[in-house]
Amino acid sequence: MAIVQYPPILSGGYLYTWGSGYYGQLAHGTKSVLEQPEIVEYFVHCHTMLKMIAGGPNHCLAVTQEGELYSWGNNTFGALGRKIDEKDVQFTPMPGHVPGFGALFGRIGRGFPRSIACGRDFSVVASYPYEGPDFLIATKLMEEAKIREQEALLTQNRERNDSNAYAHS
Repeated sequence: MAIVQYPPILSGGYLYTWGSGYYGQLAHGTKSVLEQPEIVEYFVHCHTMLKMIAGGPNHCLAVTQEGELYSWGNNTFGALGRKIDEKDVQFTPMPGHVPGFGALFGRIGRGFPRSIACGRDFSVVASYPYEGPDFLIATKLMEEAKIREQEALLTQNRERNDSNAYAHS
């Protein structure tokens, strides 16, 4: 695996993979063996640049320039840190977002990934300290957002009713 940087964007780059990837570690769909490096199209299509990667024997991790964590490969023992869409197998060649970093998860704040590593059937993420609001403030902000959402729905319903009443008069 390699991250290739293109000037002037030297803080991240595109991911190329090659070799053996029978559990989807190469992130190239149904291709399981590549003799030459190929760009991982998923991140190109998403316009996502990577700043860090880790590869293990069965799965891989990547961190974007924005600090978001992605995983793909074998998920038999939950090493990907997320659910996969595939139904008949325990692996996926599609990178997917691992939620919960840079946010409150439960009542605990998790910072963005600082360092990542892959073992045979496990992953390790060292994170920066959490810098967001504490649980009480976050709860209050979510409640306020919910109230604003409900008020917007009420306003839309009133406007719709007013326009219907005007159309019928």
